[in-house]
Amino acid sequence: MHYRWVDRIYMAGIVAAVVRIFWKRLWLRKLVAGMETVLVDRIRISVMDMNITPFTVGLLKPKIVIPRVILESYDEEELMAVIRHERTHIRLGHLWIGLAWDILRCLLWVNPLLSVFQKQFRTDMEDICDRVCIQSSGRTAHEYGLVLLKTMKLLCFESERTPSAVTFAREREFADMKRRMNEIAGFRPYPKRLYVSLSAVVFLILGILLFVIHTCSYPRYTESRDIMIGHYDGKPEVVSYDTAELNRMISYDDRYVYVEREAFEHFLEENDVDGEIWIVFGGFYKLPGFAGAAEACIYEKGSKERIVRIPYDSIMDDWYLEWMKLL
Repeated sequence: MHYRWVDRIYMAGIVAAVVRIFWKRLWLRKLVAGMETVLVDRIRISVMDMNITPFTVGLLKPKIVIPRVILESYDEEELMAVIRHERTHIRLGHLWIGLAWDILRCLLWVNPLLSVFQKQFRTDMEDICDRVCIQSSGRTAHEYGLVLLKTMKLLCFESERTPSAVTFAREREFADMKRRMNEIAGFRPYPKRLYVSLSAVVFLILGILLFVIHTCSYPRYTESRDIMIGHYDGKPEVVSYDTAELNRMISYDDRYVYVEREAFEHFLEENDVDGEIWIVFGGFYKLPGFAGAAEACIYEKGSKERIVRIPYDSIMDDWYLEWMKLL
């Protein structure tokens, strides 16, 4: 309320984080859009010449990207195991969860832990995907692990032909693959019905909690009809915020404030008000008494009219205030 520059800096940080994070997403999407595509069992696959582990990009129209060396070296069953893994990421909503994480990183950019632990977050999603794939495929963890092991060996061999910077990136991927192999080796089938039942109970509890929170919460913003009188005579001071009393003397519309002169000036004399007189009215607030905006105008004595009409320029059309209402 007193140091608006802090809030401007925070908003600038959000914009900078959005540019930095989402520019990478747009760059990757553009890169994948220019790749060669092939059909594998009626599934369209994008083919990349660089030797990287398969991945999926896109939200509304996800695209599975597989390196050419895997496409040419795997038999149909092995290739379908790789594709099934990527499609499981899509089915479980991991691409949308990743987007939500990036949005959270933008909004809470001052929290470094969201970036520091991003790798662990993605690792958890890979582990979940591996377990779901093994459980649903009907194959053993040993068979599933052999496919990943073949991927590791194949890319390791081919990476010898790539530039050193790319090879270094591959080494990090192979370290992650080794960790995944250990997790897969310890896989045990889980009771699917029990987990489905527990998930249903959790979602029901969350739904009830969200309903209770929504019922008890204030709205996103509340239009204010309050009126306040203040004056400045060396220092700002509130004269009155008794809206019920002030409503008998003051009204307003979208362009003018209407003041009943005799009653209002009698009110000013009773309260011994001197100096610059401010009328603050309307606007909105986020929470009662906290964070909001209001219209204002200056009342000047000396008018002979019974009803003094004061024009004012509304601040409610400002883009910043419109954004504030939506947050």
